[in-house]
Amino acid sequence: MPKKLFPNIIALDIGGTKINIGLIDKFGRLTESKKITTPQNISTNKFNDNIYKLIGGFKNKQTVKIGVALAGQISWPDGLIINAPNLKLLNHTNLKKYLEWKLKLPVFVDNDAHCFALSEAILGSGQKYDNVVGLTLGTGIGGGIIINHKIIRGTNNNAGEFGHMQIATSGFRCSWGLLGHLESYVSGRGMIKIFKQLTNKELDTFSIEKLFYKKNKAARQTFFIMSKCLGMGLANIASGLNPDIIVIGGGLIRVKPIWQEAINNYFPKYVFYNQLKKTKITISKLGDNSVLLGAALITTNNY
Repeated sequence: MPKKLFPNIIALDIGGTKINIGLIDKFGRLTESKKITTPQNISTNKFNDNIYKLIGGFKNKQTVKIGVALAGQISWPDGLIINAPNLKLLNHTNLKKYLEWKLKLPVFVDNDAHCFALSEAILGSGQKYDNVVGLTLGTGIGGGIIINHKIIRGTNNNAGEFGHMQIATSGFRCSWGLLGHLESYVSGRGMIKIFKQLTNKELDTFSIEKLFYKKNKAARQTFFIMSKCLGMGLANIASGLNPDIIVIGGGLIRVKPIWQEAINNYFPKYVFYNQLKKTKITISKLGDNSVLLGAALITTNNY
């Protein structure tokens, strides 16, 4: 449980396709929540104003702080959004300052994968451990490192960018246009690219998943490649950081064959010390609310 979590924290998980907002109580419980579609094709000012109005629907006299999580490179603690790959209209803007000006409340903004890792370490699958790594598999890949209940941020708050781990010298390009990154293979975008290369057909991830269960050869080969690459990535994380536990979350954990095969068959093949093979790897306990709870936790100054 959190060391201290104030009552009535409003938390937001701002994604490229949906926004999740919730009210968190002092016990770290989500007491009220709402999901909306992320506004598209609007100006930055209009987007920020929409977020302000959304918060206004939850805000009351007891609201004390606001926590915001979104994907990308975010300066901590000043909240400057340096690069938001899923919401480029926010690049080089400061949502924190805008909301503090409008709401007259403290606002905290951080990378969504940091928030995921923190919530799993404090409230979820990693709460019994001191050294926790979080890995989110979605449209791209995010990550966070938690040691003794503290986010390890690195010099520029960029620690944990496991999606841009180099696993090949050629192949697909990641969201930054670079070759051979883990994100290029073990993500929603990666699944679509691999399947298209094998079939010359572009399908969404849900359609490819359905084909896998129908024993479609290309879909099965796609999952094989993804599992192998994920196993390699997990091995690199275990070898480089030697955590007690790695917690996997994000939308792609619905596709059990990918992560299950990676953990059981490929991860052990790519780690060199027998002790590392015993690294505990599991999926998120908090599910869709993990990032939202982490956004609340960063407001407490304990982490």
